[in-house]
Amino acid sequence: MRKMTQEEINQALKQGKWATICSITPEKSPYAIEATYFLCEENIGFMINPKGTTAANVSVNPNVLVKITFTNKNLSIWAGISCFGTGSFIKDKEEILQGWKKLGDIMQTDYSKIAEKFCINPDRSPFFRVKIDSMTGRCSAKPGESFDFKMFE
Repeated sequence: MRKMTQEEINQALKQGKWATICSITPEKSPYAIEATYFLCEENIGFMINPKGTTAANVSVNPNVLVKITFTNKNLSIWAGISCFGTGSFIKDKEEILQGWKKLGDIMQTDYSKIAEKFCINPDRSPFFRVKIDSMTGRCSAKPGESFDFKMFE
């Protein structure tokens, strides 16, 4: 097991589709949800419930952890990435359209009609973006050994 390089972390982020968003409740308890993510330049985007528990949590404490993990079928090869950052819901209409487009690219679905609906009422937009402050990663590769992400494709 070893720390991942920044290049390996960036490569993994481009391949993943599923992440866990971890936040803290106002009562200081941990809370987590899973969602499909997409990259927004140097940030991570999601479409989540803007009236849900995560939204309530970040309105009090916007600090979040996004956890992305990979493994093979027998769990012998794995990687885990932790992205620490600040979460917020996006209300800008152009950014909402771009977010739905990026999610559509990952899901191979046209979300343009849904995106237009949220552009009419951006206060209800589910576009949640995490501005990444720092990242760490660990993988099952030995020191000096390269990590093969092709097995996760």
